[in-house]
Amino acid sequence: METITTIRQNISSEQARLIIDGVSADYSTRVLKRIYYPYHWFFYNCTVKMLFRERSFKASCLVNLRDSEAATADIFDREDVSADSENVIPCAVDGEEAEKIAQSYIIHTARHKMKSLLIPQMELLEQARVYKPFWLIKCENRKRSSFRVLLDGVTGKFQILSVKEEKS
Repeated sequence: METITTIRQNISSEQARLIIDGVSADYSTRVLKRIYYPYHWFFYNCTVKMLFRERSFKASCLVNLRDSEAATADIFDREDVSADSENVIPCAVDGEEAEKIAQSYIIHTARHKMKSLLIPQMELLEQARVYKPFWLIKCENRKRSSFRVLLDGVTGKFQILSVKEEKS
C-alpha cells in the first residue's frame, strides 16, 4: 500500500456499475478494480501585456504523466488515499518535463484566446502530482464476447477498451 494524492472521486463503485448497467443492455456488469492514473497539476498566475493595459488571469493545467498530453483544468478538491501499488499506473514523464509541457500549453492557449503576440509572464503558485481514479468494469454476456470499460471516477465519462475478451 502507498499513500497518494488524488482528485476527489465523485463516483463510487456501485454508481460506476449502475452507469454502465444503464447503457449495456444485455450484459451483466462487474467492477474489477479502481486504478489511479498519474497527472501533474500546475496552477499559475499569468500576466499578458496588451497594447494599452495588462491583463492578468489564473491558469490551471493538468499534464498526463504517461503520454505528455496537457489540458486546462477547473480547480478540484484533492484527498490523500491508500492505494495498492499494483493499481497505481507508473509515471513515464518527470515533473520538470511536465512543467515545460504545462507552460508551453498555457502560453499557446493564452496567445490563441487573447490574440496576443506577446508571451504571458507566468508565476507558479502551486503544483502537485495527483492521480485520477478510474473504475475498470467487465461486461459479460453468455452469447457474446466480454469486454471491459474504463469509467472516470470524477466525471462518470467512460470508454470501451479496445481489447475484447474471449467468450466466458
